[in-house]
Amino acid sequence: MVSLGGEEQRGRPRDLPAHVFDDLRINDHLVRLVLDTGSTHSVLFRSAAARLKLSCLPITGEARSSKEKGRLLGHTGVLQVLGPGDTMPVPIDFALFDFPLEPDGYDGLLGWSVLKHAVLSLDWENRRFVLSQAVPEEVQAAWTAWPLSPGAEVARLEPGIGEVNGSSIALATGGDFGVHLSPRRWEAWREAHPEIPETLEAMSSSCGVVVRRCALADPWTAGQVELHNVLVSPDPDLPALEVALGLQAMKQFNMALDGPNRKLYVQRRRVHPPDDYNKIGAVFVPSKAGSDALLAEVLEGSPAWRAGIRPGDGLLRIGDLDVTKWKTDPRVLPLARFWNGRMGGRQVLTLVREGKTFEAAVPLEDLFKKSADVPTP
Repeated sequence: MVSLGGEEQRGRPRDLPAHVFDDLRINDHLVRLVLDTGSTHSVLFRSAAARLKLSCLPITGEARSSKEKGRLLGHTGVLQVLGPGDTMPVPIDFALFDFPLEPDGYDGLLGWSVLKHAVLSLDWENRRFVLSQAVPEEVQAAWTAWPLSPGAEVARLEPGIGEVNGSSIALATGGDFGVHLSPRRWEAWREAHPEIPETLEAMSSSCGVVVRRCALADPWTAGQVELHNVLVSPDPDLPALEVALGLQAMKQFNMALDGPNRKLYVQRRRVHPPDDYNKIGAVFVPSKAGSDALLAEVLEGSPAWRAGIRPGDGLLRIGDLDVTKWKTDPRVLPLARFWNGRMGGRQVLTLVREGKTFEAAVPLEDLFKKSADVPTP
């Protein structure tokens, strides 16, 4: 039996991402699941399924052809999902996945195949969602309604609402990003707005670590969708949808989902400009899968570049912390916390280049000084 809500509480780490909801239950055990409108299926990770002592049923026939990133182990079979006060159970058949790098802090996700049937309100501040029978009348009267595309495998705005040169916008609450553009769309956007500064970000994925450029747009617009102070970056996995809005973008609105009627009600809310971004213009990532060495990728002219760091430099220490033990020492990862700190600070890095060790004192700077107004091309 899986139930949403309940009386049992447990401590919520302050660093738990806002898209992780931790008041859910599976077999009377609290679990943390990501509410992900950008995933077709609901998923449990292998470690969570083992902890919950769930059976793994085999996938047969054509179901294997829909295998996602990571190794599909099987599925749980239908579990009954109950909302607080609801009497009608909702069935969920979780896919069981084994990922090379399981995300830390949560056990799986609730995908669009379940959420599209739900009526719920999202409380980003307290990481809660409230199930109901209908969207409140005052919300329907006062908030903006965005129609959702029928039959889509993930949440997607109806063309015309968030139209981007004929493409609709996907909504991905499970992704901790702002706006993702297809490589073609990104290059066109950057060509139209070369004045906007960039930084780098290293994103963990089931296939390893991906390095991406990102920039800050204020505003970013597409059709009827307008966002402010939002991070924009390319996503090579978006050849068709071309545009996706992630958690950082969607948190700019209060939201109420009316799945059965294919509507998303939104009300703009006040949010602070993002501060959790790379402030040195460099990242250090394995050169290939299985590699222990963390090598630099650096933007020319960035604080890291001015401090003398060049692409391919190997990172040995951050202050006194030996980062060569990043696979075994839990103090090392995530590295982003060292580059995303408060402006005005600095990190003293020990690096190696062609066998020679050297130090670089890298300041954390505001790389996103006030950007010009940026529409979507």
